[in-house]
Amino acid sequence: MAMGATRPRTRPKHRVAFKPKLHRKQKIVQQSRARFKVLAAGRRFGKTFLCMVIALAVAMRGGAVWWVAPTVDLTKRGWRPTERLCRTIPGAVIRVAEKRIEFPGGGFLEFKTAGTEVSLRGEGLDLVIVEEAAFMEEERWTQELRPSLADRAGSAIFISTPYGFNWFFDLFERGQSEEHPDWESWQFTSYDNPFIDDAEIDAAAEDMSEEEFAQEHLAKFLEAGGTPAFRREWFDHPLARYAFGDPRVDRQAVGRFAALDTANTAKEHSAFNALTVANLRPDYSLALRDVKRERLEFPYLRDWLVEMLTPWMTRDRVPMLELYIENRASGVQLIQDIDYAGPHWLRAITVPVDVSPLKGGQENDWRDAAPWCRRGMVALPGPGEGAEWLPEFERELFNVPNHDYWDQATSFSHLINNVQRREEAPLSTGWHWRKIREMEESGMGPDELTYGMAGQ
Repeated sequence: MAMGATRPRTRPKHRVAFKPKLHRKQKIVQQSRARFKVLAAGRRFGKTFLCMVIALAVAMRGGAVWWVAPTVDLTKRGWRPTERLCRTIPGAVIRVAEKRIEFPGGGFLEFKTAGTEVSLRGEGLDLVIVEEAAFMEEERWTQELRPSLADRAGSAIFISTPYGFNWFFDLFERGQSEEHPDWESWQFTSYDNPFIDDAEIDAAAEDMSEEEFAQEHLAKFLEAGGTPAFRREWFDHPLARYAFGDPRVDRQAVGRFAALDTANTAKEHSAFNALTVANLRPDYSLALRDVKRERLEFPYLRDWLVEMLTPWMTRDRVPMLELYIENRASGVQLIQDIDYAGPHWLRAITVPVDVSPLKGGQENDWRDAAPWCRRGMVALPGPGEGAEWLPEFERELFNVPNHDYWDQATSFSHLINNVQRREEAPLSTGWHWRKIREMEESGMGPDELTYGMAGQ
């Protein structure tokens, strides 16, 4: 169903042994002669490893290869194992700052981030890997990457978990059609990876809704949107609620964090500025302590932020460690304003963060934060405990994307995601500790760890 890929023009004088171990379904994709390959596959199928093998094979034969992902984190997911492997390959030159690996004979593999690159136009390429294509803007492919393949009749591989019936679905359908002989597509589940125990995948279903499991592990294309990102029943567990007025909540905290989702207008239907504050508890879970939302013109935003955060800065001698502000739109202006005229303590804790540049970026922020809520690693005040902000916050949280406003849910998600991205990865670390305690209490052996622990 496919045309043969054009061989690179230049070749190294010597070849380097490179014999990766692929499972049967990965080999089907690898051995296809289609010029354009589209792989819709569940988590842990081995999409990234498969593409690393294919990309290195082309680059080591002298080919020019780009690996493009929508976010910095996703770019690192491909770069890190590739860099480690290439340190064992004689003659490979690793340029860490550029995320580029060069091989004898002139071939190279370079990693790009669509969300941070002003343009992806450039040199002629033999191969482009598009990782998590469903979450990237279609124009990045059609207007920038596709033309770069023309000079060398290069190939492309699109890998992703599905995300609604968007352009990635259109590419998948093209690969199923005999009218496009250059294209081929496949749909594989997480169960198709024989190196992963099916029991671990089954255990993952316990922490996910049916729709999420179908999309993330069974690689099914489902209608995007409509399904609430956060569920009320996740917070029915005792560990997911706390007594709001209990002084020990603050006294025993090991740190405090805040996140701000900004807006720059005060029109009736515009977004709010939403601030969330949470304590990091001794078990490395989060307890949401405060939520503030306000419509403000930009000139008043810094003073409002100072007023809202001051009571929390050293409450019960627990330090406010970081304040996350999205580094785009009015957030950029606010960060500059704080740096120029803000109080010293506010400048010291402000952390500009790159928000998701993906299409449907807010929904993806929610999706990243949701697993920690499902697992009881984020606690809300108990109903009727005196948190005046809780009812409105829950109405929004448990209804997005079907609520009029998304600001509180987005700020909440930024807070969770950026705390988890710290070097010590508090939430996954706390989750591991909790699972180990549960294992010890139940008499389980170390080989019986659940997917929730082994997969994080």
